[in-house]
Amino acid sequence: MSPTKQNILFLTSPEHGQSNVALAVAEEFLHRGEFEVHIASFKQLSTRVQAINDQAEYDQVIHFHPIAGLSVAEIVARTTSGTICHPPGLAGTRKACDILNNCVLGWTPDEYIQSYQSCLEILKDIRPVVVVADPILHLGLDAARSVDARIVILWPVTLKDVVATVQPKAGMLWKYPM
Repeated sequence: MSPTKQNILFLTSPEHGQSNVALAVAEEFLHRGEFEVHIASFKQLSTRVQAINDQAEYDQVIHFHPIAGLSVAEIVARTTSGTICHPPGLAGTRKACDILNNCVLGWTPDEYIQSYQSCLEILKDIRPVVVVADPILHLGLDAARSVDARIVILWPVTLKDVVATVQPKAGMLWKYPM
């Protein structure tokens, strides 16, 4: 009898730009066969996970766990007037920041708690050796931190784009050629 495989859990938003990297890495783990692969996300991602399972010729499948509540895309649809367009210039930038804040952090407290508790239940059921988390999925990251899970951040944005914004004295504007 072969030893039981350890679980690895991917917590990701279902939107294509966020979930593509998680799905690619999860499929690679599936291909290697060293871990039992789990993905937790909102229901919109289930069809893409199933498509990987249907086409893959592996000895196992990716297990999908739905997170209860609204996804970021559903929050965007609710908090905007159907568009995230904004005017150019500084005034437009301020409006864009307001739109993004409302979209990314647009859950009501009850909605956030519902999804957070759903993530907690998934984490407790799976007991992963590592959680591969999308940092945009705040509630999943919060849940993983609250159970002291080992967390790896997996994000489609390169580190240079993140750290450039925290350069002192607006260094991103003058320090390096664009």
